Amino acid sequence: MQTKELSTYERDKKNNKTVLIYLSVLIVVLLGANLWYLISNNNKWGKILNFKDETTVTPTVNLVVPGRLEITSPTLDANISRSGGIIKLEGKMQGFFEGTLNYRIVDANGELILEGIATAAGENYEQMADFSEIIFLDTPVTYGLSEMVELVLYEVSMKDGSEKELLKIEINVVD
Repeated sequence: MQTKELSTYERDKKNNKTVLIYLSVLIVVLLGANLWYLISNNNKWGKILNFKDETTVTPTVNLVVPGRLEITSPTLDANISRSGGIIKLEGKMQGFFEGTLNYRIVDANGELILEGIATAAGENYEQMADFSEIIFLDTPVTYGLSEMVELVLYEVSMKDGSEKELLKIEINVVD
């Protein structure tokens, strides 16, 4: 029986496939190890996603709009870095159309930095419903070197599109 010898091209092609498979496996293993590290070492991602926080703490209500909003975070003494950071907006809401609370972050001069929505975790028409939103502020706060930004919470009328401001929360900007 005669064995067919592979040409240099075919041998290189076969070797390239093998190397590609090994590299793919290595990349998957490294990504999995990095994800495990982020979650298990309770760094900022572990804290944000609450993977390590197994204690139950009753949050303190900081700001209230009676019958509508109870804000537990951010706290009244919250800080954010001038280079950006994370703001955790959470609490309870009631009576918001489709469970949607609008927010915007503005600097001391009223210039818009960021806007978005927080959504209730359940039905919020008859009772208070929890909400939690992680706001990633990746834009440096540089306009006029503001010493604070405001997190403005508001709702939009489905009738005429007008905005009704509910709360303003000042957040200190630190270097």
